[in-house]
Amino acid sequence: HYNAIRTDQLGVDAARAYSIERSANRVLLNVSLLRKDADGKTHPTDGTVTATAYNLNGQLKDLQMRRITEGASVYFIGETGISGNEILVFNIQVSPPGQSEKYQVQFKREFDAD
Repeated sequence: HYNAIRTDQLGVDAARAYSIERSANRVLLNVSLLRKDADGKTHPTDGTVTATAYNLNGQLKDLQMRRITEGASVYFIGETGISGNEILVFNIQVSPPGQSEKYQVQFKREFDAD
């Protein structure tokens, strides 16, 4: 599962808890890994997540992913800046534990810095 939002959309307490700067000019990428059991149920799992982002002008955005754990939940977050209105293309690479295969996903998201 993955999502990207402007950081000013985060609640004040959540931003403070994870040292995230709330701003209309900052974007947060959130990635969580789920493992499907034989019975079809999904459970959070750890792994390695890397991500890159670039805008439609080809400018690479700095995006360092951090691992966050809350009880049984594990997810990865990374932040980057935007200038005004931008469309970012995110490339996410995931390596679940105990697997040599890497999974990749790419998505675009438009951000309006109001």
